[in-house]
Amino acid sequence: MILPGREVPADPVDVRFDLVAKPSARLQRMTLTALMVFLRAWRMRADVYHFHSPELIPWMFLLLLRGRPIVYDVHEDFSTGIRRAIYLPYWLAATCAFGLRVLEYLATRCFTVVIAEKYYVEIFPNGVELLNYPRVEDFPELAVHEVPEADSTAPVIVYAGSLVRQRGALNYADLAKAMPEVRVRTVGVVSSKLAREMRERAGDAANLEIVGVSRWLCYGEILEAYRAKPILGLAIFPDSDHYRRKELTKFFEYMAAGIPVVCSDFPVWRKLIERHGVGVCVDPEDLASAAATIRELIADRSRRQAMADRGRALVLERFNWDLEAARLDHLYVSLVADRTTVPARHPNSI
Repeated sequence: MILPGREVPADPVDVRFDLVAKPSARLQRMTLTALMVFLRAWRMRADVYHFHSPELIPWMFLLLLRGRPIVYDVHEDFSTGIRRAIYLPYWLAATCAFGLRVLEYLATRCFTVVIAEKYYVEIFPNGVELLNYPRVEDFPELAVHEVPEADSTAPVIVYAGSLVRQRGALNYADLAKAMPEVRVRTVGVVSSKLAREMRERAGDAANLEIVGVSRWLCYGEILEAYRAKPILGLAIFPDSDHYRRKELTKFFEYMAAGIPVVCSDFPVWRKLIERHGVGVCVDPEDLASAAATIRELIADRSRRQAMADRGRALVLERFNWDLEAARLDHLYVSLVADRTTVPARHPNSI
C-alpha cells in the first residue's frame, strides 16, 4: 500500500506500507505527492495496481507501460463534489469538474473500473460494483443485542463520520437546542470554526457533544461510539445533488451496530431505510417535525428493537464486506489470469 503519511498504521497484517511525504497543501497533494506515488508504484512491479485518487489518473496512463492491469476505484462522485467546492470560484470549479469528467472517460477506456455507489453506473456503465459495507467482525454484538431503554438518563443520538455543513452539522445543533432531554453526539472530524458555529447555534446547549474537533478519528473510535449503545443514528443532510442518491456507509454501520436510522427523506434513502424497516426518514427542512418523530421513536422501545433486529439480519445476509471482498478477490484473479504470462510477484503487493 503506497500512501502519504508519517508513520505506518499499527499491527499491519500481510500488508506492506510504503509511505511518501505527507503533503502540506491540496495543490502539493495533487502534483508532487501524486508523482511520488507513481514513482514508487513503477518500481514495485505489482501484478495488479489499484488506485483511488483521481489526481493519479494521468500517472496511471504512464503506468500502463508496465503491462499490468490497473483498477480505478471510484469511491466519490468527484465531478459533482468539485462543483460544490467552497474554496473555488464557480468558473474554476466548473472547468475542473469538466476536465475530471474527460479524464475519467479516458480512464474507462484503459482501466478496469470499480464503483462504490450503485448510481455511479450512470457515469461508468461498465463499472463493477464494490460497495462499502461494514465488516461483520467489527460488530461482534451482531449475535445478541438489545436496544437500550429510554430511561430517566438522557438518551444519546449519534452522528458518526466527518462533519461539514453539507452533512447536516447545523441540523444536529438545532436538534440539541430543540431536544434538551437527549444528548446529541457527533463523532468525526470537524473544523474548529464549524464546531464553534454549532455550539452558538445550539445556544451553548450542554447536551451537544462534539467529538473530533480539528482531528481525524481512527475507525476504532467510531466503533467505540457505536458500542456505547446510542438510541438512534443520525444522517439528516440538507438536500444536495452530491448526497441525495448515495447509500451512505454509515447507514450500514448503524444497522450492523443495531442502531435504528433517522435520515433525510430522499427517495433513494427512503427506499433503503423505510422499505427495509430499519429506521425513519424526516424532512431536513422541518427540524421541529424531525424532533417530534425522534421523540416518538425513542419512546417506542419495541419498534426500535424490531428495526435493530432487521438491520443486523440484513448486514449478516447481504450488506457486509465479506461478500464484497470475495468479488474483489475474484476480480484480481481474473485480471491476472487474462494476461498471457504472470510476472514474478512482488512481496506483499497486489
